[in-house]
Amino acid sequence: MVLGLAISNDYLPAQVWADQKNTQSLSIQLSEAEISWLAQDHEVQVRVGSWPPFMMIDGEVKGIAIDYLESIFKRHGIRYRYVLGSEVSWKEALEALKKQQLVDMVPTAMITAERQEYMLFSDEYLFLPWVIFTRTDSPFIGGINDLKGKTVSVPEGYVMQGLLMEQYPAIKLKVIDGDNAVSRCLQALAVGEVDAYIGNLAVGSYLIQNKGYANIKVASPSPFGSHDNAMGIRNDWPELVGIINKTLATFTTEEKAAIWNRWLSVRYEHGLKKTDLLKWGLMAGTSVGMILLVVLLWNKKLVGEISVRKEVENRLRESEEKFKRLSQAAFEGILIAKDGFILEVNESLSRMFGYLPDEMVGKRSADFVAPENREKVVANIRNGSDGPYEIDCEKKDGTVFPAEIHARTFEYQGQQVRVAAVRDISSRKQAEQEQQRLLAEMAKLATTDSLTGIRNRKAFFQRLEEEIDRCKRYGHHLSLAMLDLDRFKAVNDRYGHPAGDVVLQTFSARISASIRSNDIFGRIGGEEFAILLPETSLKSAATLIEKLRQMIEVSDISLPDGQKVDITVSSGVSTSEGAGFDIDQIIKVADQRLYQAKNSGRNRVVASD
Repeated sequence: MVLGLAISNDYLPAQVWADQKNTQSLSIQLSEAEISWLAQDHEVQVRVGSWPPFMMIDGEVKGIAIDYLESIFKRHGIRYRYVLGSEVSWKEALEALKKQQLVDMVPTAMITAERQEYMLFSDEYLFLPWVIFTRTDSPFIGGINDLKGKTVSVPEGYVMQGLLMEQYPAIKLKVIDGDNAVSRCLQALAVGEVDAYIGNLAVGSYLIQNKGYANIKVASPSPFGSHDNAMGIRNDWPELVGIINKTLATFTTEEKAAIWNRWLSVRYEHGLKKTDLLKWGLMAGTSVGMILLVVLLWNKKLVGEISVRKEVENRLRESEEKFKRLSQAAFEGILIAKDGFILEVNESLSRMFGYLPDEMVGKRSADFVAPENREKVVANIRNGSDGPYEIDCEKKDGTVFPAEIHARTFEYQGQQVRVAAVRDISSRKQAEQEQQRLLAEMAKLATTDSLTGIRNRKAFFQRLEEEIDRCKRYGHHLSLAMLDLDRFKAVNDRYGHPAGDVVLQTFSARISASIRSNDIFGRIGGEEFAILLPETSLKSAATLIEKLRQMIEVSDISLPDGQKVDITVSSGVSTSEGAGFDIDQIIKVADQRLYQAKNSGRNRVVASD
């Protein structure tokens, strides 16, 4: 039922747990409760399913999320075993977490208010935009409203199923249950069983590439933003959540890049394989090189199959006739030219450029290229360049469009000619631009806290490292303030988690508007925040943080239902002043002073021991 894997290391005998794999990582300072949890030597039961490239089961359990999880567990000697998705479905895993039986955690889960009732979450560490996937031959889909009345595939029990049912009831759903659900959703789209699939960009791109779904494209963004994921843990193990969060914060940019690059690469591949050409006779658009290959293979096959030998001229004539039939059947444009002048074009090419075929024959092929690209085309013809290469072409009405050119020298009707295949790549260019935009958005999301819009834990500590290096280089000072909302759990218990989110968002907005332009503000986790104050002494930092504390104390927060919430904040402030400081020391001192502020009655700033 389960695939077991146990990792055991010697425990470090101190509260500071160092990252043994990378000396550039931050030291890990565990609490007494977290150290005690580790000493109990739990075996963590981790439910894994098929969600490539984040989780995959192919003789072994592997993937991006698995690399993160195993790295964290190995650092602390945590034993674990995998519960496979083929035995416990996603829906069953959520029920098991509620009961704290069979499953102790899942490596990936989206944080929702409903799930927070029975599950604890780590910091989000996967930031994945949701997009709409359609087939390349589908009508234009500019957004989710274009899917009204159409059928969309969704995995059973996933957040997307609930979002579509609740917010877009006019969209028909084909619910896919069981393991490999996402892959089967895309398969349903590829074979025409549904009109679209809405999922995250990274998973969809990986499956399209690895499953060979060449007829699926990214049509448009979805209105649901980003499919951010955290690790989900049974709600009686807050210590494990703390261990995971503190270890995630130590991963360097290089470590994370190495994990992602191992599993996910984006490639642009167009056209069909040779076997597809032989099967479908160029019915889905091929390069002209492949057309010629089909013709040559066809001729060779004739030699072996025809019992009566024919003259070479007859075979060549049949080859030429076959070539003409293939070129007319092809969806991409094909032209035959000699010495730069067009001899023949197929109907696809004439339609592409807006001419009748006879209007193109006899003219220079370069005449149909945008002026700035004509020298490039003439040079390629002169040098016999095969391509593929991209140029801008010009239609009869003056419209310019990007095209991909493949060309070969070929014997046709007794003379050496150039045969070129021309493909309009406007849609591909638009898709590439949109994908680049989405990837840029993903990069931004990777450093931003999704709830508050400020820097997340990873981005904040990265800036802290950079500022400390700058201080040491130039002899400047900096100060660090750790802030924690007082009695925030009582706010959640009384008003609910959505109200708690409003409090965190409002608090973040007020602090962001009140700090200096060069100060750095971030959310460390839960209700804990931090402010980095470059080139600021301890005394000045304490004064600034005290003003912020007073501002928060006298400013209540309005909830959507009209209720008012009063909150206060405690803070501990440390500085780089003095010899021998490092990042661990400045964090440790700020944390200790924050705890001192909490233990001294809350709602205060402590800047000295």
